[in-house]
Amino acid sequence: MVKISLAMIVLSITIITSLQVFFVYYNNVKVEAAFEGAANNLSSLSPLEMRDRLPNLFIIAQVHSEELPAYFSKI
Repeated sequence: MVKISLAMIVLSITIITSLQVFFVYYNNVKVEAAFEGAANNLSSLSPLEMRDRLPNLFIIAQVHSEELPAYFSKI
C-alpha cells in the first residue's frame, strides 16, 4: 500500500512539473510565431507602423501581456 501511495505521489509530481514546462514552452512558441509573422509580413512597414500593429498580432496569437517582458507592456 505504501509503495502504491509513493508511486502515485511521484507520478503526480511528474505530471504537474511537465505541465508547467509545456505551458512555458507553448507560450514561447506563440510569441516567437507572432514575431516571425511580423518580420515576414510587415517588413515593408515603418518601425512605428509595425509597433502599432504588434498588439493586434499578440491578440490574434493569444499572447497575453503578462507573458511578455516589461518592455512590451509599453507597446
